Amino acid sequence: MYEADHANEGVRVVDPLGIRAAQRVAIDLPVRIDADGLCGHLFGRTRDLSSTGVCLSTPSPIDLKSVRQVQISLDNTTMVLPVVGLWTRDDAQEGSVLSGFEFDPLASAQKTALRDLVHERSRRVSRFLEDQTVLGDLGDEDLLGLASVTRMKTIPAGHFVHRQGETDPGGGSLYVIRRGQVTLQLRLRDRVEMPILQLSPGDILGGLPLIGEIGQPDSAVANDNLELFEIDSLAFRFLRINRPWLAHRLTSLLVRIHVERLANALDAAVHCR
Repeated sequence: MYEADHANEGVRVVDPLGIRAAQRVAIDLPVRIDADGLCGHLFGRTRDLSSTGVCLSTPSPIDLKSVRQVQISLDNTTMVLPVVGLWTRDDAQEGSVLSGFEFDPLASAQKTALRDLVHERSRRVSRFLEDQTVLGDLGDEDLLGLASVTRMKTIPAGHFVHRQGETDPGGGSLYVIRRGQVTLQLRLRDRVEMPILQLSPGDILGGLPLIGEIGQPDSAVANDNLELFEIDSLAFRFLRINRPWLAHRLTSLLVRIHVERLANALDAAVHCR
């Protein structure tokens, strides 16, 4: 988790980089949230998990101060974990609310189980990046480094992942498609959206606003319900500070991918005239 909420709202402010001391990983699991004042229970999904905390996606806002514990379902077991709320924000792309929680002091067995789970899932994400993407040339250590800054994101069919011209790093995340298809579109002078490329699992999209004041060169639309691995602006900032060589390689790769796609798109636009 990275974000910090305001202290005057009664939620403890956290250092967005210091909290990265614990390895995290993108993971999508069902979760039940137990809070004071609820007639029933609130249900959501995990978006990332570490041995010290969790990011959750819920359909509606949560009063962080009222949450006492979360119950994460994994295979045939349920992990009941006491938590303290840290931050919350809307996610317009998912149509949900993201909230970050720190685990209250855990029993030794719970800590071990969480560390084992995070390590196993990190290996799984790392293998996906190696086998299914152009990131396969990175070594094991760098692939694990990337896996440890990912967050799950889901986007409904027909929604935009990003829009051409957007420059805000906060909305300019880099994505790797885990499941689903994406159409890249180029807006021509007469405002016509021309499809230029279909992306599939393993393909990379977005990310240019992370490396400078560069607008998105295209728009990306979900053909069906998407599952994405996300590296957002704060995750990329963490890489630049703590793993600069990895951030440099990722930047070079992003530029190359987008230059090649833009060249192909311009060729296609010329032939359409």
